Amino acid sequence: MQSVIYLRFFLLVICAISAYAALPTFPLITGLGGVIGSDYLPYANELVFVEYDGKLSSIRLQTAIVSSGTTVLRGTYSFNFDTGADEAASDSDVFWEQVNQVIREMVPLRNARIVNIGNIGAAKFDRLTSTSLQEVIYGTTPINGDNNAGNKLVNGDVFAVLTNGGNLAKVLVTNYGYDITFKWVTYKLNPTYQILGEGYNQPEDVVTSADRVHVYITERSGDLVRAQLTNGNRAAATVVSQGLNAPQQLALDETHSYAYVVEFASPGRLLRIDLHNGAKTTLIGNLQYAIGLLVTPDGETAYVTEQLSNNVGRLSRINLTTKKRQVLYTSSTAPLFFLTWANPSQSAILVTERDPANKVWLIDLTRSPPIVSQLSAPVPPRPSSVAVVFSSFLLVSSDSIISALYPLIAA
Repeated sequence: MQSVIYLRFFLLVICAISAYAALPTFPLITGLGGVIGSDYLPYANELVFVEYDGKLSSIRLQTAIVSSGTTVLRGTYSFNFDTGADEAASDSDVFWEQVNQVIREMVPLRNARIVNIGNIGAAKFDRLTSTSLQEVIYGTTPINGDNNAGNKLVNGDVFAVLTNGGNLAKVLVTNYGYDITFKWVTYKLNPTYQILGEGYNQPEDVVTSADRVHVYITERSGDLVRAQLTNGNRAAATVVSQGLNAPQQLALDETHSYAYVVEFASPGRLLRIDLHNGAKTTLIGNLQYAIGLLVTPDGETAYVTEQLSNNVGRLSRINLTTKKRQVLYTSSTAPLFFLTWANPSQSAILVTERDPANKVWLIDLTRSPPIVSQLSAPVPPRPSSVAVVFSSFLLVSSDSIISALYPLIAA
């Protein structure tokens, strides 16, 4: 477990300065009515989101075991952790490679990824949860299984596999050899979908209050409203402010009782709204079809995405005191949408690029100019927002689909 905690801490520290490899996403739920803004609630392991057809909804990230057991994987054979069987390499997740009598390694196949957790033994293996498996960083580097002192796959060693099916397996080596014996459990994310409320007028974004009871929602029709998670219908919501021009992403500063929002208009505004009386203050008044917004905790800096006349996106950093603007990135294909802090230190930003690009980007703010890295292979069409469950486990909201994405950090 210490290895798991260390890996998570290591990622949080270096997330913003590391390169990510493009990886596929794994659909968790489909058939949604135009999901746009989303907010992950770690205390409930739940993603709250709005659907453009008028719903406030959520999914709880429950898991189910899809396969488990103990097996002997023969040398030069491969294994599928989803089905729990030896299968052809074209259908498997790992290959137990035997280069010669000494050189051996456990090799991930196709889109599968692997990580060695360490020699933690059977008792800690049993206590290793599916949530812990979401926290580790999966890679493409094979695990050393050499028949010498360099061997990592000794009895009691535990490794984890991100399968080609998007599931997570924990594996305990019980008898090392040319034929290796291991125990495994494979978990599948099995989210439960729930409609929390209906009747909203083209909702764009949702942010949960610190009280864990309320959410704030922007409606394209021009309202900012506050609703209860347990009584989420629009009819029961309180209107906080009206007269907005197609409000988009929302940023909350409940310490000072403010909400910040940008408008999809030209000229559009970046507004600060008093949560007590709904009074609006224009901070920036010359935005061009603004969509995404982040505001630093001190209220001094905003990050904004805008849709330009040629239908590409622009990400800018704006000093809210001096009004000075710095363009950080301009996309080449499609508009940039909602923004998410990639880590607690707020040293990097995640942003989606809409169709036809259908990408997720990591913007490293510690570099000048910022380094922009593609975080995934093309995601499902019309991605709008990214939610960080762990820095090694993201949820991508794309119109009718919410997908899981496990980023890969390169050394």
